[in-house]
Amino acid sequence: MPGRLTNVRQEAFCHEIAKGLSQAAAYRKIFKTKGLAAESCASRLMATDKVRQRVQEIRAAFQRREEAGTFLTMAEKRGYCAKKVRDPNTKISDALKAIELDSKISGELVDKIEHSGGIDRSDTLTIELPAIMLNPRPIKGKA
Repeated sequence: MPGRLTNVRQEAFCHEIAKGLSQAAAYRKIFKTKGLAAESCASRLMATDKVRQRVQEIRAAFQRREEAGTFLTMAEKRGYCAKKVRDPNTKISDALKAIELDSKISGELVDKIEHSGGIDRSDTLTIELPAIMLNPRPIKGKA
């Protein structure tokens, strides 16, 4: 399998196809072409093995995420937060919330959870301490 394509436009084209756009619509969107040229160029591009395989990889990744209940990758989530923070029209409260979410996603911020109630310690390890540690002798001159 080829992995990420080196040509950025071809990679974007593959993503648009995997999202469900037609070949011609994806080609027009990415390569900014009009008319029938988009249809023939898109067809030619999809005929290459590396592009066809890449579309299959992306679709498989979408399928795995959907089955797992995750629709965005970590990078997509963090990118969205960054875009919100950098947008001058974003309210301060929304920007702060985006920063908080980004920090949680990256693991820099962890919610603390209070726990009330007893703790079951039946499975804890018990260690026998030597008698000297239980009843230490005073040091001469320090008693």
